[in-house]
Amino acid sequence: MKEKLVNNLWIKILSLCLAAFLWVVIVNVDDPVKTRTFTNVPVQVLNASTLTSKEKAFEVISGDTVDFTVSGKRSQLEKLKKTDFLATADLAQLTPPFDTVKINVECTKTQDIQIIMGKISTMTISLEDIVKESFSIKVDTVGNCAPGYAIGKAEVSPVILEVSGAESLIRKIADIKVTVDINGASSDVTKTVVPKAYNQNGVEISSEKLTFSNSQVTARVTIQNTKSIPVVVETTGAVAEGYHFFEAAYEPQEIEVKGDSDKLDGISSLPIPIDITGLTADKEYTISVHDLLLPYGVSVVDPELENLVVKVTIKKMVEKTFEIRQSDIRVLNLRDGLSTEFLGTNTVYSVTLTGIESELEGVSAEDLNPTIDLTDVGVGRHKLYLRLTYPEGVSQKGDIKISVKVVESMIDEPLVSEKPENDNKEEIPEIKPSVVPDTVPSQTPVETPDVPKDEEEETEEE
Repeated sequence: MKEKLVNNLWIKILSLCLAAFLWVVIVNVDDPVKTRTFTNVPVQVLNASTLTSKEKAFEVISGDTVDFTVSGKRSQLEKLKKTDFLATADLAQLTPPFDTVKINVECTKTQDIQIIMGKISTMTISLEDIVKESFSIKVDTVGNCAPGYAIGKAEVSPVILEVSGAESLIRKIADIKVTVDINGASSDVTKTVVPKAYNQNGVEISSEKLTFSNSQVTARVTIQNTKSIPVVVETTGAVAEGYHFFEAAYEPQEIEVKGDSDKLDGISSLPIPIDITGLTADKEYTISVHDLLLPYGVSVVDPELENLVVKVTIKKMVEKTFEIRQSDIRVLNLRDGLSTEFLGTNTVYSVTLTGIESELEGVSAEDLNPTIDLTDVGVGRHKLYLRLTYPEGVSQKGDIKISVKVVESMIDEPLVSEKPENDNKEEIPEIKPSVVPDTVPSQTPVETPDVPKDEEEETEEE
């Protein structure tokens, strides 16, 4: 077997080489005709100006791309690419009322091929009248100013832009905007920018089919100083009788405003007047930021801040009665050389305080610290206000006067409390003040001279 394989080996090798050479020659000499398909080749529109000169705009409905098959020798087809073909639709050949125009395809590399069109061989377009409309230009900003600064006014020149295009496209325009980058700005920014059209959803409309009266405009954004100002609620009027204004809670408690520095320096707070006249229950107020008393040229930084909410809390007043023992009353400011004794048989005094329940529930008789003040009080009988200490917001219902007798102290002889004498004298009527404040004000009683017992007079603190 081995001998058969190696026998005449050189003849076998030569035969193989000749066969390969012969196959190459046959392939190159015999170049068969083949076909090749090209898809999605873009169609170029020619002579569109013939329509625009007639104030007509067009939109391609179908035929913006085309498929076709090429027939030719295999050697040529293998070298062709999609970019070697030019597909065109000449709008100069469009004859109204027809809305189609033939698509022509040619090969820019060779003419020795045949082009067979696919299913689509024409371009279909829609024709519309070209209209013009004017729009106000809006300025959008991107980025953030430097700390302590905010955007003031945004201006653009020209203010009005005229836009022309197909009527259906113009009707889609909601805004014409320009964008200015103010990132890190601490002074006014002026830039030349390109206007763009947007629909009602904020999506940009291609400007390829629109014509602007100005391709560029100048935008200027002023940068202002900022300042955080505390909000202060000021109540007016009085709540209904038997009720107490407890608090006013509100948000935000500070508002950042912007303006010229000299105007901001003159603002220390933002007062908000709230009328609580006749209230018997909690109430919520909504205050528009536009109603804030801001100087001209000063405005709120946050454009989304529209309202301030103030919640007023009203609480019902309650009464609580305390028993004050005579022994618990302290005597204040008694002059040297004098002593006092209480007159009358009453040794316990009832005091009624009025306030909200939460403030009264923790108050005891010991907390009231009862006192009488003998400042500038001399020898004699006197009626003095009982003074009490109680929390803010609590008031005393009515007033109490304590009858005391002031005498000169006797050395080494204790002072014995005297029982009230019935000397058949007509008692001086008590003069009650027309208005008694929550805490009795310091008042100076009338001092009576030191007279014989049967001529002693009684004075009353007024």
